[in-house]
Amino acid sequence: MVNSIYRTITDRATPEAVMLVGMLVVSSYMLVESFAFSYQVAIFPRFTAIATICGVLLLLARGYLPESIRNAVDDSGSMFDYEEDELVESEEAVTSQAERDGEHGAASPHAERQQAILVGLLAGYGVVGYAIGLVLATPLFVIAYSALFGIRKRIAAVLLGMAIAIALSFDYILPVDLMQGGL
Repeated sequence: MVNSIYRTITDRATPEAVMLVGMLVVSSYMLVESFAFSYQVAIFPRFTAIATICGVLLLLARGYLPESIRNAVDDSGSMFDYEEDELVESEEAVTSQAERDGEHGAASPHAERQQAILVGLLAGYGVVGYAIGLVLATPLFVIAYSALFGIRKRIAAVLLGMAIAIALSFDYILPVDLMQGGL
């Protein structure tokens, strides 16, 4: 009996399941603790916690869902179903998977360079966001990212519009002025 229970637990305790249960615990804690905040301050943590809990529960229960819902939950494709080369302007900006991963999983110099550029952009976004405000820094970040990574202009324009809308939404929803910088 004990071996049967142990085997069942070890079979179901995949790394993904353990991660999902961890996310469920943290999100539940975040939801409970958000009730200690004022209503305005608690809006974002509650929304995030509830969205995370719903997503985790869907993933944990996907084996028991009707097939149409299970297909939507299990779909590993992207929301926009694109190929990377459709987004990037030149072939030089897109390298093969072998070059990106390198031999035995080691990152190639090109991949390391791209990672360093992205880290620099994110650090710059934080510094510029602190200086002039996140709402104003967000379009600058998207423009710089699109230019440095060779994103096609049409896709970059859509990303820019979405980023501005999201930044303005956060500025409207959150009780913090994201238009003003700290300097």
